[in-house]
Amino acid sequence: MLSFFVPQQRQKPWRRIVGDGAFRWFISTQNIQFMRTIIGPSPQTYEKWCNQNSIRPQLEAIGHGARIFWVGEKDCAKVILYLHGGGFSLPLADYCLSFWKFILETIQETEGVKVRLAILDYSASWDCYNDASCF
Repeated sequence: MLSFFVPQQRQKPWRRIVGDGAFRWFISTQNIQFMRTIIGPSPQTYEKWCNQNSIRPQLEAIGHGARIFWVGEKDCAKVILYLHGGGFSLPLADYCLSFWKFILETIQETEGVKVRLAILDYSASWDCYNDASCF
């Protein structure tokens, strides 16, 4: 609740401060497996989002349980690499995909440059941590 009095937070609406605080509390009180169960695995989120946005899902295994989710044209010369927050504990969220789709479209419209998005998904690496067959 001290967030209301911190200079960096004063510009935020009170609902945002309370929402951020509630989210931080919720995340800090739950175990990783529970959070992953609620949110769902990253590949499922990615594929569902692609289907909702009429984009062909393109998943590429790169080894050690890691994958790359591609958004955009396959033969693009410019790529943005996105490492989603949450590390090994939280999967990719669909709102991140929507945000990056907006960024790609904005770059295309304003600069005339086609850019592709590569999202590194390493959450499966955590599942492989004790499984030597993944390495």
